Amino acid sequence: MRILIVEDDDELREAIAIDAQSWPMRHRGGEGEILTAPTAEEGIALLDLDPEFVLVDVRLGEDSGIRVVKAASQRLQPPSCLAMSGQASAEEAFELARLGVRGYLAKPFTLGELRDIVEQAVNAVPQLESVAQQEVGHTPILTVQDRVKKAMLLQALELWDGNYVKTASSLGVTRQAVQQMVKRYEIER
Repeated sequence: MRILIVEDDDELREAIAIDAQSWPMRHRGGEGEILTAPTAEEGIALLDLDPEFVLVDVRLGEDSGIRVVKAASQRLQPPSCLAMSGQASAEEAFELARLGVRGYLAKPFTLGELRDIVEQAVNAVPQLESVAQQEVGHTPILTVQDRVKKAMLLQALELWDGNYVKTASSLGVTRQAVQQMVKRYEIER
């Protein structure tokens, strides 16, 4: 798993990066990588490396980590995001929730507390509503529905190694419905 840490405090950023080497989620899919950035601009640039998880400070000097979260949420495959701050306003907290941030950690915190909330955030099922809200005014509702169906189908097929019966069961549809969707989306088996 590739992890991006965006924090302007050099010592804290380094401590988190060192601790992140031992996070259990890093070992689920083999070796991973820890990316770090001291500014929102650098954090946004590192999103091009497709991190699966982003830990971002809300206040980055004169800038805002919300810009990083916003950019991450607009990616084709948005990473899980966790925000941390010693002084986030109610408006910032609302905006972070609207953008789908999976957790918030108030500073100061211990590395043990950080590990716990990171694990919870990674294992939490994202709220589909917050992702769908971002599409309003940009994408027709039928297109969003179609993309959700295709994404769920592809994930279930991968999870069950292409087994249509297990895929159908996990999606709550019939095997025939899975066959029809595979044909419709031109998914190669």
